[in-house]
Amino acid sequence: MIQRFSVVLLFLLVFSTVPPVSASGVNCQGRWVSKGMSKKEVTELCGEPACVRRPKDVLVEKGGIYFPLAMDEEWIYNPGPGRFVEYIRFYQGEVVDVRSDGFGWNGDKDCEEIPPPQ
Repeated sequence: MIQRFSVVLLFLLVFSTVPPVSASGVNCQGRWVSKGMSKKEVTELCGEPACVRRPKDVLVEKGGIYFPLAMDEEWIYNPGPGRFVEYIRFYQGEVVDVRSDGFGWNGDKDCEEIPPPQ
């Protein structure tokens, strides 16, 4: 009985600390940036990005062939050291992908120095 109780308690502790799926992505001014938002909405929430890349700048390799990602632009937000860099991709003016990867930095960086998210 005690072992069963311990398993249930452990389960509750582990899953009470996992954020809900809807809480993934970039949080600006208390609102989550989500798919379908316009560039204007993202700019109003998050301000200007640290860097803007176009598809020719972000290539994906598949089977030895490199091709641009299906996006118009990728906006990169640098929150500084100790926090994850945020990548927001747009297609036809709307957010199609939001992800975090790698730690931020101090100062300015050229777009070419920032690796694409994994």
